[in-house]
This record gives sequence, C-alpha cells and structure tokens, in this order.
Amino acid sequence: MGDHDNEGRPMPRRHLPLLASIASHLVDEKTASAMGRVLELFQGAASLGKRLQRVR
Repeated sequence: MGDHDNEGRPMPRRHLPLLASIASHLVDEKTASAMGRVLELFQGAASLGKRLQRVR
C-alpha cells in the first residue's frame, strides 16, 4: 500500500512533506497533527509489508 497520484501512479516520497505543508494550511492544527500521525502509520505499514515480502 502506498501513496498514489490521481492517475494511480506511485507518488514520490519527496512530495509528502509538501503535501503535509499544504494540508496544514487547509485544516486546523489538531486535524493536521492527526493527519500526520495517520500518514506515518500508513508509511510504517507499507514499510513493514515490504520487509515481510522480502522475508518470504
């Protein structure tokens, strides 16, 4: 599972800080913080999934 653009292509990780910055201006601070934590969880899950695939 990863981040994708609206065309379904994988989104480069270098874009994520920019997207987080833009999102923080569109929502209040608490919501932006929660969104950041959710994004970190998804990135962690994706990383774990990749590692598990390599182990198999």
